[in-house]
Amino acid sequence: LIPFQLASHGRVSLTAGLLDFSIYCGAALSSAVSGALLDRYSWSFVYIFWLAAAVVGLLAMLFWVSMHKKGRRSE
Repeated sequence: LIPFQLASHGRVSLTAGLLDFSIYCGAALSSAVSGALLDRYSWSFVYIFWLAAAVVGLLAMLFWVSMHKKGRRSE
């Protein structure tokens, strides 16, 4: 849905391409890190690492949303 919000600016394909690029880069990095962790540790450690990364991402998103809402209130 994000690319369609930019349809009025003619940026749908650019936005979709950048999102795809970011997803593929993230998947490549994630698989390389997961493989390296699996070489040294067990699957249990990899799952814990994934859970920790998800929690950090969730906290970052909540922080961004709270800052975004504070910025709107001051306008």
